[in-house]
Amino acid sequence: KQSISTIAHEGVHQILHNIGVQQRLSQWPLWFSEGLAEYFAPTELGRRVRWKGVGLVNDLRLYELSEFYKRNDGRLTDGTLLRQTVQTKSLNSLGYATSWALVNYLAKFEGKEFTEYFQAVSRLGPLESVRPGQYYAEYFGTDFRGMEDRLVKHLQSLPYVDPIANQTHYVLMLKGGRREILITSSPAKIKEQQQKRGPNRIAQIRAFPNRAAAETFARRWMQQ
Repeated sequence: KQSISTIAHEGVHQILHNIGVQQRLSQWPLWFSEGLAEYFAPTELGRRVRWKGVGLVNDLRLYELSEFYKRNDGRLTDGTLLRQTVQTKSLNSLGYATSWALVNYLAKFEGKEFTEYFQAVSRLGPLESVRPGQYYAEYFGTDFRGMEDRLVKHLQSLPYVDPIANQTHYVLMLKGGRREILITSSPAKIKEQQQKRGPNRIAQIRAFPNRAAAETFARRWMQQ
């Protein structure tokens, strides 16, 4: 799923260069360059994998942001996440997700400023660049805390299909003093636990077609 999404993402970069919207070797602000590619290239990740359409929900990126805020008990970052994303010179996976979300929000709710910003960076010539965050402040201001609040409310309103729920999930059952389980969609996570726990602690590992089936089995096993 991630590979298909990456191919679509890189295709957008190529098209923007080919039609002259982004001149080759010009250095756009990273959040905008990568967020725009994610904005144009969301893929549908159900039974079929296909391009969804410009500006529609990027389920993989929304999933990552959702998991990030869950780990923080739903608390916002007081704008820190957005500030770091806009001002950084390199992006991790969460940065890509935040960049997509920011472009999605700005394109929908601040269309005039978004268009003017787009035109400004499109005028950058080969080897030209701007300081991280320089153009952002000019067109969108520096109230990152308020922007994050509005952005999260927007994300919560979007139609969303969990891209992980319907893929294979594994249940690792641990024996010993008390029963424990681990449910994950990651084979790497299972391998890590096998090495960490050792064969004497692992009762069984089973695969299921989706998260719901894995959770149902895990509840029954814990109750036995």
